[in-house]
Amino acid sequence: MNENVRKYLLVLLISSLAWAVLAAMCFGAFLVSSRRTASVATFLWICIPAGVVFGSLVTVHAMAKERSSLSHLSPEDRRDAITTRVERQRVLLLDYMSAFDKAKEALATLNASLITEDVKNGVLVGKTGRSPGGSAGEIVRVTFHQRGDAQTHVTVRSKPRHWTNLIDCGKNLRNVQTVLDTLQSCTPAESPGTR
Repeated sequence: MNENVRKYLLVLLISSLAWAVLAAMCFGAFLVSSRRTASVATFLWICIPAGVVFGSLVTVHAMAKERSSLSHLSPEDRRDAITTRVERQRVLLLDYMSAFDKAKEALATLNASLITEDVKNGVLVGKTGRSPGGSAGEIVRVTFHQRGDAQTHVTVRSKPRHWTNLIDCGKNLRNVQTVLDTLQSCTPAESPGTR
């Protein structure tokens, strides 16, 4: 099954369940306030269809929002943006410390607070905050491997902070591209590899 289909089925399941619980609470409050009773079958007959209907509406809205926000991307970038975990690699014509410092600047442009800064092992990890596009924040991880005196292999990964964030409308892809653009602004990339 396609990853995109799996993602939307999960959105449908989670949102339908949430709406069914909300409908059950509302229907239960109605019964209590009107001093009536209902059988479990009646309760389920009302709450489950309400959850499925509203869950379907939420899923269709999420699909339309994601599709419109990704329409300007190339097919490769669109494929990467559909997943919420994006990774790109580059070999830069920069020494190790310069690349490390530039990556810290790139994380600052994302308004990411540093979680890990390990120069010895070549790891920078930043955490971004909530964004207006509906993202609850991301974890951006940059790893470095020295290749000779003036070359550094850089891997940039971005993923949602919370596993429940199934749709990011390309936010993780933008995070990765921002870091790589900042790193490449000071030197041309030797071999732009993807993934």
